[in-house]
Amino acid sequence: MDLGRAFTFMLDDEDGLGKVLIAVLVSLAGIFILPLPILTGYMVAVARRVKQGDDSLPPWDDFVRYWLDGVVITVAMMVYTLPFWLVPGALFIGALLTGGAGSQDLADTLLLGSMALSCLSTLVWVVLSLLLGPVLTLMYIQEGRFAALFQVGRVMRFIRACFPWLLQALGIGLVLGFVIGVIGTVFGIIPCLGWLLMFALTPYPVMVMGHVYGQIARQCPAVA
Repeated sequence: MDLGRAFTFMLDDEDGLGKVLIAVLVSLAGIFILPLPILTGYMVAVARRVKQGDDSLPPWDDFVRYWLDGVVITVAMMVYTLPFWLVPGALFIGALLTGGAGSQDLADTLLLGSMALSCLSTLVWVVLSLLLGPVLTLMYIQEGRFAALFQVGRVMRFIRACFPWLLQALGIGLVLGFVIGVIGTVFGIIPCLGWLLMFALTPYPVMVMGHVYGQIARQCPAVA
């Protein structure tokens, strides 16, 4: 895999600047939540093109397709990670109910448990997202069906067959997330600026990871 290429391929696209600017506008519109799946769908489109040997950025000519593809991946991820949010949420609700009923000690215990599990769940969710994200994307590229993403046996076989490449994708995703998080934190001292910067920078890791996923699709025998 040419991982370095994933970080620079968009610079070689003649229309790359315009496509990146549109991606930034879409990301900023993500403040209203609804457009966010479009970027995930765009990542899928990048991966599809790279798998076919074309690493130019996809044109922004089918927002509906990108949104639908993004919704498919997002919903699948939510289903797989749902248990990591249900338990802390249930404890939090239990804390509120018991607190209202006068059992403050039990409420405090449940609240602390909810907070601890929430922190653990967040960590597990991040790792699962970075590991499952490419698997679900690869399966969706190959099958093109929502139902295929819930064939747990195939998902596990994908992970085993593609693990060396998935591990590289996990590392890249963690580094990109850390860098953008640091930038957002540094500039966060200026009201709203850090938040806006994080949205504006989001398309870059989307494109990088799309290229990485496309390379995995070419290399991993379970997909190629």
